[in-house]
Amino acid sequence: MKEIALSEVKDDLSKYLRLAEKEKIVITRHGKPAGVLIGFESEDEWFDYRLEHDPRFLQRVEKARHSLRAGRGVRFEENSKFDEFTAIREAVGRTKLLSSIFDEAWLEEVWPKIKDSPLPGMQAATPSFHSLPHPLLDAARFEAVIQLFDDRLNAFKALRFKKNVVRTKIELLRKRRSEEDFLNHFFEINVLGDLALKGVLCDIEENTTKADGVINLAGRKIFIEATNTIQEVIPRFTEKTRVMAVDTDCQFEQVNKKLRKKVAEGRQLALAPGSPTVLFLARTYYGADRRLAEIEVNECFRSNEFAALSGVVLADSWKFQNTSWHPSGTSATPLTKDEKRRLWAWYAKRNGKERD
Repeated sequence: MKEIALSEVKDDLSKYLRLAEKEKIVITRHGKPAGVLIGFESEDEWFDYRLEHDPRFLQRVEKARHSLRAGRGVRFEENSKFDEFTAIREAVGRTKLLSSIFDEAWLEEVWPKIKDSPLPGMQAATPSFHSLPHPLLDAARFEAVIQLFDDRLNAFKALRFKKNVVRTKIELLRKRRSEEDFLNHFFEINVLGDLALKGVLCDIEENTTKADGVINLAGRKIFIEATNTIQEVIPRFTEKTRVMAVDTDCQFEQVNKKLRKKVAEGRQLALAPGSPTVLFLARTYYGADRRLAEIEVNECFRSNEFAALSGVVLADSWKFQNTSWHPSGTSATPLTKDEKRRLWAWYAKRNGKERD
């Protein structure tokens, strides 16, 4: 453990943060210890640090040790997973519709797979809970997200038109709940449910274009599509790679391809001539960086190839919480000032807050 004067740390904090990844650094003021600098080489290390200093986690450790001394021991990893699983189960159980997708029968069925898997959390059973706030370390935020999802699902279910389509889409969520493509289907309903909550969704699976939905903001139809970028163009962090970097061209191309796919000849948004269109596009964690995605969206608007597109709502993930709004200035069918104003008010956000 090194001791470094505060004046030195202030002059080159990034240097000492890197050193702190290897060992703790004691910061001194006037020669006396004043604090400790701790660095994290990866997100896993940051998670482990939070876990090891969480009072509830420490209580579970002590409980496991007591049980072991009494001859009733179980593997701590299994005990910890069970606590997390139970917290998810209880939160989902308090919802109206989400509890029918991740129902008790399914939870009973997947627990053995989760318990015996080396993967963290619920990953062995479903991709849907892994990237949410931790149900124990951040219980309030976790429950808030779960409730938001349920509100959107219920708004979608309550639509008074195309009931058969609604039932089919909800049933598809149940069927795909353990599969990777669940997040793609869920993002679509997340978007449609959010628009239903706002009272502007007037059609789904539109008959002519087969667009995901149609909204009405100011007396005319706006055709919408919701799609998720699932390709991983950034290599995952490992002890071998030690980096999370990739050629920026790959990230630009990922976004470009998604936009082009939705406005290409014969595709949904290209089949709505004379009507404005909006694409809801979700990034993936190992895909295009937020800033690069925003740059590419605005760059695409400069090309006639994307003239059928009136605007893009860019979401940071399938959860559809953190968003940014990008209207096209060159669309063949531009949005009106009032339409853009309403979309800006809803989706020009960062971390749930209106943008200045």
